[in-house]
Amino acid sequence: MTLAQKLSTYDEKYWDFSEYRNDSPLVRYPAVMVAPMQACILKEITDADPTISSVLDPFCGSGTVLCEGQKLGLNVTGFDNGTIGGNSSKLCSQKH
Repeated sequence: MTLAQKLSTYDEKYWDFSEYRNDSPLVRYPAVMVAPMQACILKEITDADPTISSVLDPFCGSGTVLCEGQKLGLNVTGFDNGTIGGNSSKLCSQKH
């Protein structure tokens, strides 16, 4: 089963994070991703291919993907042209 097929097996309601709120953000970032969704996707990717040990996020913004990747024990690298995004992702990676 491909990763796309695996992700498509989840019920549509599974991806509904409308009630998700990050009550302790390091910074208020206008376009933050939903951390539990990113964690799930990264977990599915690494389960599908256990040889994956790194994540590159070239548009890391506030660093959600980087933080979730670190929690899974992955080597993470990210960059962002935006000052707020780049700085907050550095803070996030230092926190974990």
